[in-house]
Amino acid sequence: MAFNSYPFLLVFLPVSLVGEYFLQHLHRDCRWWLLATSAIFYALCGVKYLPFGTAEILVNYLLYRLIRSKPQQARKILHLSVFCNVLVLFCFKYLGFALSISNALHLTDLEIPQMLLPTGISFITFQQIAFLVDAYHNPNDKYSLLDYSVFSSFFPHITSGPIVLSKQFFPLLQNFESDWGRVSSGLILFAIGLSKKVLIADALGGGVDYAYANLDQINASSMLFASVLYTLQIYFDFSGYSDMAIGIARMLGLDLPINFNSPYRANNISEFWDRWHITLTRFLTHYVYIPLGGNRKGKLRTYLNIMIVFLVSGIWHGASFTFVLWGMTHGILTVIHKAFSKRFRLPSGIGRVITLLCVNFAWILFRAGDLHTLRSVLSLFRSGNWGALDQSMCAASLPRILVNLVPNSVPVAVTAILFATLAGLLTQLPVNSQAIAGKKKHVLLDRMIVALLFVVSLFSLSGVTHFIYAYF
Repeated sequence: MAFNSYPFLLVFLPVSLVGEYFLQHLHRDCRWWLLATSAIFYALCGVKYLPFGTAEILVNYLLYRLIRSKPQQARKILHLSVFCNVLVLFCFKYLGFALSISNALHLTDLEIPQMLLPTGISFITFQQIAFLVDAYHNPNDKYSLLDYSVFSSFFPHITSGPIVLSKQFFPLLQNFESDWGRVSSGLILFAIGLSKKVLIADALGGGVDYAYANLDQINASSMLFASVLYTLQIYFDFSGYSDMAIGIARMLGLDLPINFNSPYRANNISEFWDRWHITLTRFLTHYVYIPLGGNRKGKLRTYLNIMIVFLVSGIWHGASFTFVLWGMTHGILTVIHKAFSKRFRLPSGIGRVITLLCVNFAWILFRAGDLHTLRSVLSLFRSGNWGALDQSMCAASLPRILVNLVPNSVPVAVTAILFATLAGLLTQLPVNSQAIAGKKKHVLLDRMIVALLFVVSLFSLSGVTHFIYAYF
């Protein structure tokens, strides 16, 4: 079930909120309600994986209890726990990729299994690993099975994050309560996120999908424009999801960590990763980079650790060589920045432009999905065919509401460029959705604008479009 679907917006979310407020009014324990709604949400996303999700929670909780109860063997149990979680992720997500490589090298001749990923397995795996590592380092922290079940399955972040740490979540779970201020703030954040997804990301994605489906028909100019469209699409898609997830949790009385902080305003690649997918960066820093030695073992070891972290990040995003190339590209850019940032400081404006150009190039690797598609895209750029933009691609990148408002006399390519430019300018605003929703007082105009965005988004839904990060 997607956040941007009528069943979720008109049935599931209202019932979840009303049910919790009713239980709070009766002074009942709402944790059971959160667990029940999360289980239903997970089942609606894929009921056949509900037994798997349940077993994963029970096994990891058992491992947590073993870590606490057997301090002398806790380190070995922790290593076993991490291995088991990674093994499960490998079997579901990477087994087919590994077998395809083995078959290509003529090491094996095995049939590649077609497996559907359980909902949110990549995010859940990282979150559970972090929980077990933290439990090992803090053996006096004690959590019940109910608390851990809610922590692992909480539906607002189960499909695409944010990745939540136990030290952030459990204190909130012990004493949470919704009030009108939190509901109002959460609703504003949710409406902004929904509009990002429906009105901007989905429209831009139409042009991107057209370009990649017609690589043999478009020219280099259209491909370059499609790369810009994707850079904007993935920003509004993932930041929109994060806004919606945090907004839902806030309406339910819980605070999830911020996952975006205007990343396209970054002046260098390191700052970009401090702003983009913040919870993933934090996880990789604390649970991969620092255990490897961080920056404590000299420059060369530091640069190697950075490359390892970005290799893990690339592989985590997807089972394809293009994701590996994407991760390695960001690793190389980060190493270059670390090596020369103290000697060469670019003006912020120039640094921001260079960072955006690098990020845009890396997104081409990310979107390609496989090496064959990547070669086709790169061959388009090498062709030198810099003609007019493809009209069908431009038309596909526009929201329906804009198509109806713009006169027919305006060329569709001009409208598409203006729409993409407006979307790009929105990424550069000094005030983002978190700041807007976090205002202590919202004037009537704020509420009217947000209400309008929500209504327009609601009537602009044309089928369920999945969030990009739901595939990871």
